[in-house]
Amino acid sequence: MADFSDEWDMAEVEEAEKRAFDECYSGGVLPFQGPRDPLSNFYPCEIAYGGRTFSSSEQLYQYRKCVCHRDYLTAELVMRTKTARESKAAARSVVESSAGWDRVAVMREVAACKYRQVPEVRRELERHPAVYIVVRVLSFQVPVVTIPVSSIHPILG
Repeated sequence: MADFSDEWDMAEVEEAEKRAFDECYSGGVLPFQGPRDPLSNFYPCEIAYGGRTFSSSEQLYQYRKCVCHRDYLTAELVMRTKTARESKAAARSVVESSAGWDRVAVMREVAACKYRQVPEVRRELERHPAVYIVVRVLSFQVPVVTIPVSSIHPILG
C-alpha cells in the first residue's frame, strides 16, 4: 500500500490541529489529537461491525461511506487497507451525495461501536467530564463535528 503522508503538508495540518485543540479545550468539549489518542478515528483498535472486523474507527467509517454510496468495489479496497490513513485515502474517490447519507449519524454510530468495544475509549471518556467530543479528520474541507457524549454513553452525558 502506498504511503499517503505526502498528500498533506503535515506541518500545516499539525498547526491547524494544535489551534483547534487549544480553542476547544474549554466549555465542556473534549478534544483529542493524533492516532495515539484512543478517541481519534486513527487510533488502531479492533471493532466488529456487520460480521466484519475493522482495524480502526476510520476504516469502519470509510467502509460505511462506501457502502452507503453503493461503491462496493471501493468498500472492499478499504477493507484491505492496513492503516486508518490508507482507509481514508482509499475512500477519497467516493462521491458523496446527500441522498441517504448522514455523515454525522454514521460518525455517532461508529463512535458508539468503538465506545462499546474498546476499553481505552471508555476509560478516556470516564476520566473527562466532557459534554461533547470533537471529531475531525485530516481534511480542511471537512468541518469539525461535535458529538454529545450522551449519544455514545447516556450515563456519562
